Amino acid sequence: MKAAVFLGLLYFLHRDGTVVGSQDTVLTDRPIIGVLAQEQSYYLHTKYPDENYTSYIAASYVKDVEAAGARVVPIMIGRDRNYYEDIMERLNGYPFYGVQFHPEKSSFEWKASKNYPSSRNAVKANRYFMDFFVDECRKSAHAFASAAEENEYVIYNHEPHFTGVLGSAYHQCYLFEPRGTKVVNALKLHD
Repeated sequence: MKAAVFLGLLYFLHRDGTVVGSQDTVLTDRPIIGVLAQEQSYYLHTKYPDENYTSYIAASYVKDVEAAGARVVPIMIGRDRNYYEDIMERLNGYPFYGVQFHPEKSSFEWKASKNYPSSRNAVKANRYFMDFFVDECRKSAHAFASAAEENEYVIYNHEPHFTGVLGSAYHQCYLFEPRGTKVVNALKLHD
């Protein structure tokens, strides 16, 4: 029974051509991976009280994906189901992998009090995990309709902030959606 449930789940997750052919099959040389934003921390909120940001992504996550040869699309929080279904159909980052540590920290985070290992071996281990992940994502046939559409979504539309100097655990963060922005923009559309 467990095997049937597992195979059913595997089929559901991969049914749209996500994994096709042999292990050596590469379907895209232009992978785009979604990184889920996190709810803004109270600490960072106090550092940007006027902007009142609602979410963020640590730039180290973005840099790590880019170093492995992929681009990033931020996946915003607090959206409706249609948003998530739509964005997942366009991203190559369908596989979900987890590790018990943050391998990106060794290459991209430098807070002395955290004592992240940045030895050559720690960086090599980071590359192993991220290169493996991006290679798995390359097997997905999902894609945006055009390069113009990709450009509307990629993280390059946002600027990272140097949050390490403010005492954050992350040296840089992408900060998103100041509260009230959606309401103001929606009101402008109806004028």
